[in-house]
Amino acid sequence: MLKRRIAVMGFFIVWLASGWCLAAPPERLGGLPVVVLKGTHYERGVAHGAALHKQIVDLVDNYLAQKTASPLLFLLMLQQVAPLIDAGDGFQDEARGIVDGAKQANNGTFRSRYRDEDFTWQEVIALNTYVDYIGTACSSVSVWGGATADGALKGGAVLARNLDWSLSPDLLRNQALFVHLPSEAGEQPFLSVGFAGFLGCLSCVNQAGLGAFLNLGYGDRAGTFPPREKFLPAALAFRRAVETVAPEGTSLLDHFVTLLTARHHIGSFIIHAIAPREPGKDAAVVVELQEGTHAVRRAGDDKQFASPVLVATNHNRLAGKARACQRYSIAVAGAATTGRVFAPDNLWQLLTKMQRSDTMQRMLLVPATGEFRLSVRQAGSGAIKKVKALVSQPFAAVESITLKELFTP
Repeated sequence: MLKRRIAVMGFFIVWLASGWCLAAPPERLGGLPVVVLKGTHYERGVAHGAALHKQIVDLVDNYLAQKTASPLLFLLMLQQVAPLIDAGDGFQDEARGIVDGAKQANNGTFRSRYRDEDFTWQEVIALNTYVDYIGTACSSVSVWGGATADGALKGGAVLARNLDWSLSPDLLRNQALFVHLPSEAGEQPFLSVGFAGFLGCLSCVNQAGLGAFLNLGYGDRAGTFPPREKFLPAALAFRRAVETVAPEGTSLLDHFVTLLTARHHIGSFIIHAIAPREPGKDAAVVVELQEGTHAVRRAGDDKQFASPVLVATNHNRLAGKARACQRYSIAVAGAATTGRVFAPDNLWQLLTKMQRSDTMQRMLLVPATGEFRLSVRQAGSGAIKKVKALVSQPFAAVESITLKELFTP
């Protein structure tokens, strides 16, 4: 049986001028530090910057800046992309808070080792475009109804996901689980499994029980980066759709899709969303998102499965011609074998079979109960520079928590 194991890190309490404090001492879940951010966008930014300023610089200097011809070229790109981002006041305030919090915690400076200038809030927002130009893979499977009818969930829904990206120690050591407890009207608490300095969503779950998970798409209408017109980075559009409270009586999934697709963005992405099941409706959808267009895939669109099953890898299956994919084939075979007895444990096992050599995070959500499971790859000890040396590194122990536990102030 899975047990919640919370390990305490020996950090000092970080008190903020606003009167909020970072959860102290920080907890860990599934191998990640849990960073609790309370208050306004600005206050949450200050807490983020104060707690993780070293990790943000480490991620920029040793991972992101190394993805271009030179670190200075990367920093120049941030400056050029920043004016094209239509982020809105909330994200701007949060980015300003990150810069101020980082400087407060680091003797007035917040800068890369490659230049003698501090990061600006505009550059912090521009950092959130890296999923628009750095490819991730990823896989996810959701099941409900007949697929879980004879198992422990009795028809209830569950989704599990692999984040496939990189085993670079410079990326692995800067992962974090953020818990946002906003004070703004119209926003709700949510968790985000991401990286230091990252404001957007890759894997997010809100208090209402809606969870959404982003995969890179291999669509043929991705657009160009940087674009010629203002845009909202996909990860920020994703977060806005997660954190905004749905009007009473509105379908959570419909509300999410409407907000997600309302703004101009670039790239090709596949976003798998699940929510507490509503009578007569699917529990999950897959949004196949490309520049200027999108398609919403539902269980009935895929004839491979006898019961409600949705699989998302990286190929469009509704917005474009479906292509062969080994991970998708593994999911089809697993669904045929499991039949009507899908449950959290055997869905987790199926995602283990679907993992790639660069799978770095695995998680699972049961919307009805709020159960959230997590396990991530660890960077290992010492200065490991060869990614191949990490392939055999085990995941951290699987840990489970409820959304209620995470979102209680």
